[in-house]
Amino acid sequence: MLVCSLGSGSSGNATVVRSAANRTLLIDCGVQYPRLRKNLARIGVHPNDIDAVVISHEHSDHTQAARPLRAVARMPIVASPEFVAEATWLNDVVTDAFDPDHAWTVGDITVTPCRVSHDAAATYGFVVEADGCSLALFTDLGGASDTVRSAVGGADLIVIEANYDGAMLDAGSYPWFLKARIKGRGGHLSNADCGDLLARAFTHDRPRDVWLAHLSANNNAPETAVRTVSGALRAAGLFHATVTALPRYTNGPIWQCVRHQQLTLFG
Repeated sequence: MLVCSLGSGSSGNATVVRSAANRTLLIDCGVQYPRLRKNLARIGVHPNDIDAVVISHEHSDHTQAARPLRAVARMPIVASPEFVAEATWLNDVVTDAFDPDHAWTVGDITVTPCRVSHDAAATYGFVVEADGCSLALFTDLGGASDTVRSAVGGADLIVIEANYDGAMLDAGSYPWFLKARIKGRGGHLSNADCGDLLARAFTHDRPRDVWLAHLSANNNAPETAVRTVSGALRAAGLFHATVTALPRYTNGPIWQCVRHQQLTLFG
């Protein structure tokens, strides 16, 4: 299984997953289409190669390339039943609704949805499995549940939100109501909350990769997020996880795993 982030943040989120059998899944398509196509090309993927697009929720930083992608490649675009009911402006491009209570497959890739707290009609994270390896992807997360912790704890690669540093948000220029929304159960996960979630989820200290996603441009910094989350893991006696902050506009690292033998390549 190959995994690569094509952009992560309020300007756009998209993650590509490709199995050893070359089945290709795009989770979210919120990166602007010209940049999305360029970032796909950097890892040798054309829109016509994508077997399906899965959308986590209706916010534009997860959906804005859906229409041009569908116009170019005509691949299935799959979202939750709540999305289909509420995001009527995308009804002409969303082709299918997934079952929130059951896993489904795209070729040899298995996708299990996990509903999370966020201020959309309904927001889902996903566990994606292929080639004996697993990815847990939660890019918008107002708070952790036992289900989320279980999904994260069993994964080889975790892509998880670390949106803001608490002190930076408190001292920043955002109005109070926006700060309250970000901190609320329907908002976003802080660096400290992300570290706490991972420390609780990782019941065994083993090698795994953590990619910090959806970092705020105004209330966070990559080195701050990595330092906070890594510190929380070390304080919990967890020393074998590798923590990396994903870039906002460009491709992140390429992660590859086959039959639980991992190789992380940085390009």
